Amino acid sequence: FYGGEAKGDVVSVRISDLTAGMLRPTVMDIKMGTRTFLEREVKSSALRTDLALKLHALDESLVSSEELEQGITKLKYQQTRERLSSSAEFGWRIDGLFAPFGDLETDPKRMRDDAQLEEALRFFAKDDTAIISKFVNMLTELRRAFSQSAWLERREVVGSSLLFVYDDATDDTHADVKMIDFAKTMLLPDGRRLSHRAPWSVGNREDGFLFGLDNLIAVWERVLSRSSAEDAARQGHSDGHKDRYAHAHAHADADAHAHSRTHTGAETRTA
Repeated sequence: FYGGEAKGDVVSVRISDLTAGMLRPTVMDIKMGTRTFLEREVKSSALRTDLALKLHALDESLVSSEELEQGITKLKYQQTRERLSSSAEFGWRIDGLFAPFGDLETDPKRMRDDAQLEEALRFFAKDDTAIISKFVNMLTELRRAFSQSAWLERREVVGSSLLFVYDDATDDTHADVKMIDFAKTMLLPDGRRLSHRAPWSVGNREDGFLFGLDNLIAVWERVLSRSSAEDAARQGHSDGHKDRYAHAHAHADADAHAHSRTHTGAETRTA
């Protein structure tokens, strides 16, 4: 973000393109928090059949026949949507992923299983230890900064994302992580402060941003550990192959040398 400029009722902002100059940009949007809707959006207790129909279209088991007829509240609709993804349990979900080398078999927005999420991150980073290490380091630094941030304490952060990018075309991947989407980031009234880790209940304004960041870092660290172990195993196999080749080559040289000495001795006796 490079600032803004107001002209009358129009405000323009200057932001950077994180994929500028990349030949094969690889991008993942991770929506942060256990709650991705504002409290004011779910204050109404009115029953709405349109929302019941939307959930029914996603999965018929999500609503009862009575709810289809009478409707559901906006709160139930939003919370059910969160539980369909990994947001409610883990505080983050993959909201979008673009990779020039292929697609995930499962819609990432519907992933709720820890193992599924780990495999999705491995797919995105192509098990590249260097890329994964950069992401882990950046996320760890972000958590350190936010844990000391008075700015974050005083704000409700809803619907914000972490954008992961790298260039799949070069060895220097330019891997980067940036926080984006601040449309629902609100300054809290009366000097209130949030932990961003406590569970949400109506009125407490907790969003689960740091709870999600903790869980996201933990998964990336498992991905890194697994990738590093596989790299070490491949290196060990390669070294073992080289050792066996060197041993076989030395053995062949010794046999050839012994054969040469035997042949020379035979010629001497014959003479």
